[in-house]
Amino acid sequence: MSKAVISVRRGWVVMLRQVMGLIIVSALFSVTRPGSAQQLDAAQDGPIYGDPEGLARVAKLEQQLHNMHVREDHPRIFLCRENLPEIRKRCLEDNHYAWPNVKEAADRGDMLSAAFAYQIYKESNPELAQHYADIAIEKMKSLELKSGNNYEVPGTLENAALAFDWVYDAMSEEDRQLMINRIAQAAKFEERNNNIIGETFHIEEWCFRSYKAWPEIALAHHYPGAEEKYLERWKYTSIWGDAARAMAYIADGTDFEGYRYYASEMKWFLALKSATGINLIDSEDFPYFKMAGYYYLYRTDFGKKREFFHRWTWNGGGGGGLAYLDGASYENAWVTAAVARDPYLQWYIDQLPGSRPEGWYSIIVDPAIPKKDPSTASWDELPLSILFPGGNEVYMRTGWSGDDAAAALRVTPAWTMSSHGHSEANTFVLYRKGNLAMDSGMYDAYSGQVNYRGYQKRTTAHNDILVIDPEHFPLGEINVCMRSFTFSAPWDFRHGWKAAFVHRKESNWGDIVAYEAQPEFTYAVGEAARAYGIDDPTDPDVYYTGGNYRRLNEYYRSIVFIPKGTKAYFVVFDRIESVEPMEKRWLLHLVEEPQINGDKVSEEVPGHIESYNGDYLVSENGLGAALYLRKLFPENSLIKKIGGKGYEFWRGGENYQPGGGNLVEADISRLQHCVGEQGRIEEIGQWRIEIIPQELAKRDYFFNVMYLGDADETMAPVQRIEEGGRVGALIQDPEMTVKLLFNKEGEPGGHITIIKNGVTVVDKEFAGGVEPPPEPLNIITPSLPSGTVGTSYSYILSASGGTSPYTWSLESG
Repeated sequence: MSKAVISVRRGWVVMLRQVMGLIIVSALFSVTRPGSAQQLDAAQDGPIYGDPEGLARVAKLEQQLHNMHVREDHPRIFLCRENLPEIRKRCLEDNHYAWPNVKEAADRGDMLSAAFAYQIYKESNPELAQHYADIAIEKMKSLELKSGNNYEVPGTLENAALAFDWVYDAMSEEDRQLMINRIAQAAKFEERNNNIIGETFHIEEWCFRSYKAWPEIALAHHYPGAEEKYLERWKYTSIWGDAARAMAYIADGTDFEGYRYYASEMKWFLALKSATGINLIDSEDFPYFKMAGYYYLYRTDFGKKREFFHRWTWNGGGGGGLAYLDGASYENAWVTAAVARDPYLQWYIDQLPGSRPEGWYSIIVDPAIPKKDPSTASWDELPLSILFPGGNEVYMRTGWSGDDAAAALRVTPAWTMSSHGHSEANTFVLYRKGNLAMDSGMYDAYSGQVNYRGYQKRTTAHNDILVIDPEHFPLGEINVCMRSFTFSAPWDFRHGWKAAFVHRKESNWGDIVAYEAQPEFTYAVGEAARAYGIDDPTDPDVYYTGGNYRRLNEYYRSIVFIPKGTKAYFVVFDRIESVEPMEKRWLLHLVEEPQINGDKVSEEVPGHIESYNGDYLVSENGLGAALYLRKLFPENSLIKKIGGKGYEFWRGGENYQPGGGNLVEADISRLQHCVGEQGRIEEIGQWRIEIIPQELAKRDYFFNVMYLGDADETMAPVQRIEEGGRVGALIQDPEMTVKLLFNKEGEPGGHITIIKNGVTVVDKEFAGGVEPPPEPLNIITPSLPSGTVGTSYSYILSASGGTSPYTWSLESG
């Protein structure tokens, strides 16, 4: 996308804010039917804000939801006329790994396994199919029907409804009416209220107990009110409909509050797809779940079996962005890998603790395609850099081994109304053999949450920039109330996703405005001036407390990631302009105490808070890697280091020790678990540096070149250069020479030149807009049907993603 296109895109955002609710929405949402989802009523709720492409997806989904109805034929829950041929093939021809267990369970008299077996044999062996149907019907009739209350375990009521749906065609009319009346009586449709509002994405409460909808779907068109209760769930004001629209908007698999329950969420949407045809699972229009597996893949240290860039806070995360991938994570990764049908994701889940479930649900979800090691993939098949445009996140790696370097840039919007998000935008994180520059702090959930509330979720705990307004924001942080809408929004304002994002301009506080990736480098630009305040604090549309004082006119953060084997250079160029001269502090969080060159010019607390006039530092992580930094801008600035025992989480003159200095065993155990046996507790952050200009100015530049290498290395020479109104860096590494230039004014951009062994491998202007790499290669046809010797036949091979044209070869057979 060119620079001109960027400005047009921004213009569209402005126009959408002004007119979408008045013109576009009224045209798209004019058709409704009784009991269907409520229209997006901008005239009632106010203007719409956000990404035009995301809003267009919501509008498309909205049309489908307004006209939705439950199909009339059976089966319709998970299984349906459209997917049964493929499910039968998996069992009877492909020898799916779960089929033997399911058939054995059916032979033992398990009701749902028998009902499933009926559907499998219905076409090929009607007599055997009826045998299994009879088992399921007799079991169903004998049950005392009670609703389940466990998060994931249905009650006898819900299981009977599912079995009823699957064997409906095999039942006598007498048995049908018997079960319809019994299920309806136990389900109590007239007492159900499915139009529930609240914090959809606080800890994903909406996604549990998906089985509650089974009786509603099964009895649709058979019992009055059943279908209406199911449709009620998908209204715009209900948490399920709210979640569906949110996922349509984002479409890239990124999570909302740090919590992630893909496996539970999928059950809602699998049933929605089979019952109504609305496909939020694996369609091109709504690819949220297809992309979720890659969101896992690119953020995992396979050597240490942990996620190392876990954004924000959740109960399973110990701190420092680390989250050990345990059994619960396995199930989430498994279902998203299955939906994507990607051999690299199949390999990924086999690296995690856990095993594939072997029940009927596995057959429905998992096509069981062959796996492939990502280290064997070409760049076109599986790029080492990926943009998640919905969540505004970029992840970069040098490879897939435990020694490989990785980095991330995040400009994640203030998605939701609850408190688990952090007050940070334009943040980066760095990793090699362990954390090097992390989101610091921990969620001391059971010990009083001193660190979490006072430090971890604050801007100070992130690799960001503080902008100090002495009157309104003396600590320079992003207003924490911009993340916590629930406690300040008027209670008569309709809650849910739309209240917190689509209708909240302050939530749209940043964006990835440029992205380019190729094997030699990744370039990205984040824009986040709005995160530091946008309008007049008396604006009636602003519901959070603490004021909305605008501090910045501009905040562009440009990053370049340059692989060097398993090591990498990471360059950050920041352009930041305040509305008036303000002090700005550039933050970098570290594991071990940094060694800084130059003279010590002050020491507020000897050994803990000291300032230096140098331009170079080194910090190891105790796991064999180190981060090296060369400061190029600002020239007249100091490097202040803060940390060590009693000062690890220093903010505003206070150290926010986890648990107030007294962690309970539950938090200690969780922290150790998430760090893992090969990690270190210190990876949650022990030190930080602040680069502080010594003169107040409206416009400041921060320019730092970092190297993710081994401990005891020496960083290659780096010097600042200036050409034609641009500022840059010349990196003279023994393996390559890199020349970078960045625009100091106007649109972000610049130039990159990389020379290796005397050959220029890159020499180009940076791309001016968001240009994602090709989607990872996805082989849709993993195997060929059996043939007959001496008889010719043809078969169409299908694939998506990667770079066409495709070349096919026979791997075996």
